[in-house]
Amino acid sequence: MRLNTVLISVWLGAIDLCCAQMRTYQDILPEDNLEYNKMEPPKINNQPTSVDIHVTVLGLDSFDESSMSYYADIYVAQTWNDYRLYWPKNMTLEYRFLPVDWLNHIWRPDCFFKNAQEVNLQTVTVPNHYVWLYKNKTILYMVKVTLQLSCPMNFQNFPHDTQECKLMMESLSHTTEDLIFKWNPVVPLRVDKNIKLPQLKLIHSTPGDCTKSYFTGNFTCLKITFELERRLGYHLFNTYIPACLIVIMSDAVEAEKARTRAINIDRFSRVFFPLLFATLNAAYWIKYLK
Repeated sequence: MRLNTVLISVWLGAIDLCCAQMRTYQDILPEDNLEYNKMEPPKINNQPTSVDIHVTVLGLDSFDESSMSYYADIYVAQTWNDYRLYWPKNMTLEYRFLPVDWLNHIWRPDCFFKNAQEVNLQTVTVPNHYVWLYKNKTILYMVKVTLQLSCPMNFQNFPHDTQECKLMMESLSHTTEDLIFKWNPVVPLRVDKNIKLPQLKLIHSTPGDCTKSYFTGNFTCLKITFELERRLGYHLFNTYIPACLIVIMSDAVEAEKARTRAINIDRFSRVFFPLLFATLNAAYWIKYLK
């Protein structure tokens, strides 16, 4: 028992000693900081830096036809290799958690959400993002965000329509000569199967490429296309049945008005026409007898 305690103490002491060598961001930079430029991607043999991206969709909601927008709650994982970073040779750990603010001192992808109207970083109960640095100089950056995204919709076949809403991630300043986004080859996209929408049904979620050419060059871009079909049951009970009831009630009201009008005409006729006949008959005989 005492031997196990000693071994555990030695192991924890070794971890503390290793981690003590990475107390500031300067501990992962080259000894000559001039060799590291955080504005330049880590290109090897002048080839563009490849960033693998994985997206987990936790929720979709608030599809608004009037503003043509919707909300998405997602995790985004970005993975890239920066061979210029330093990893202590005597550190036996396979990876190490890094403070997120260290990203301000090293290169990271300048990914932004192209069709986002609003982006919120989750901070409850702690900021929902973290950074891992692996022994082979690979960096994993994971962040959870809530997005309000634009979605141009076509209502020509409403309420029997099918809409396609996109989520697009593009590089802000690096062309495809310096940076390329790629979907994670193992699990590029994961969508929560429990996503339920009141008016729409999620049919497919498809990852794709949306790289676009501007006058400044080609900029790498990835997209997710959500195909949504409008639920007939929702509009059956909220549109069709109420509309039919209104028409039936209005017809019933009109029919009742017509019936009342017919009754009044019949009552008038029962009095007016006999009196008119009696008057004309009396006038005839009076004139005839004279």
